[in-house]
Amino acid sequence: MISSFFDGDAGRSRAFNLFGLFAGTIVSYYGFKTASPVAAQWISNRLFRPRLLSKCVTKSLLSRLLPSSSPLSRSSKAPKVVMGKDLEERMRRITEGTRNTNLHHGLFGHVLLYGLPGTGKSMFAERLAYESDMSFALMSGSAFDQFEPGQAISEIKNLFLWANRQPNG
Repeated sequence: MISSFFDGDAGRSRAFNLFGLFAGTIVSYYGFKTASPVAAQWISNRLFRPRLLSKCVTKSLLSRLLPSSSPLSRSSKAPKVVMGKDLEERMRRITEGTRNTNLHHGLFGHVLLYGLPGTGKSMFAERLAYESDMSFALMSGSAFDQFEPGQAISEIKNLFLWANRQPNG
């Protein structure tokens, strides 16, 4: 009975189809088994921010689609910083230069913000990021306390990989 099932051209075709089904099932099983952890790691790296960051603000798809005059645009979400006229002018020049550099995909100059704790350095940097259409990430040294020494190094690498993937700064 079975030998007549595989006899002739039709039987040979059935045998190849059966072998193809069996081989395809095995390849699919091991392919999914191998690819699913890789895909999960890729999705995790793309969608979630590193654990070292205490604050992260990036432009969402919705904020890219909204016009800048909208009440939900970047200027309404920018942190309010109270500063003197000379510092406001300095911030305007830095923001304008950073925005132009970002628009033209140029190389950024460096800005060093220094001062006593609580003087608004982080708020200035966050507002600069908002006004320049760039991402803002904040981390502190105490974030390293939660990791083992070898794990902290891999988290720093993850942080820099994440930062390099950010499309706008």
